[in-house]
Amino acid sequence: MGEVNISADEKVVQQTFEEFWRSQGDLPQMEDVGYDIVELIEEECAPLYGLRFLEAGSGTGRISLHLAKQGADVVLLDTSATALALSRSFFEKAGMHGSFVQASAFALPFADSSFDVVWNTGLIEHFLFDDQVKILSEMVRVLKSAGKLLTFNPSSAGWLYRLGKCILERTGRWHYGREIPIATLAPHCRMLSIRLVKEWSTAFDIQFYYFGKYGLPIQRFIRRRDRLRRFLSRRFGGYLLVSIIEKRGAG
Repeated sequence: MGEVNISADEKVVQQTFEEFWRSQGDLPQMEDVGYDIVELIEEECAPLYGLRFLEAGSGTGRISLHLAKQGADVVLLDTSATALALSRSFFEKAGMHGSFVQASAFALPFADSSFDVVWNTGLIEHFLFDDQVKILSEMVRVLKSAGKLLTFNPSSAGWLYRLGKCILERTGRWHYGREIPIATLAPHCRMLSIRLVKEWSTAFDIQFYYFGKYGLPIQRFIRRRDRLRRFLSRRFGGYLLVSIIEKRGAG
């Protein structure tokens, strides 16, 4: 894998996460939010068997690995060679097949209408609005006409997450670069003439992750009580903004 031709802004994001992935060593099992995302994808796209998935900005790829185990044909794309090497190692250890592509989400190296599902998490919130629209435009381009685009982003409704993020930034312990909580993708969809099918905030408990050892007992308490967790997410908003988008125009 060689260098990818990317913009200066994307280069900053790439360097931030290259350093992050290299600092991780042997990663623990997938975080709780990863299991939440797997469950949400299953709810929206089941049955997964035979569907072609693209994860844009794939990081460790462990969510895509769970999808592959259910028979999905998964393609993982990232600018980071380190992240893709981690992904490949997870797939090899599990004896599963995936395709690994080092490229930019701003210029996806795939033909139009190539995928049944395109999704991302931990990607567009690192860019400003115009670049967010460009990334979404590329993801829509490679999506089949009857396909679904799913995005999972830090939600501006998650006030506890925003507080924890602020504390970590002010104390020099924030390691994720620029991260912009998102209120809605409605304006993005209007600009691209695509349909925002539904959108909601969830994963209230995940916000306590950002308070370290002080938040972990609270996160565990809430997570063991699913009805309470769902109520808190509906009432107060959660860490994740889930946006389900279709390619055909809203009109």
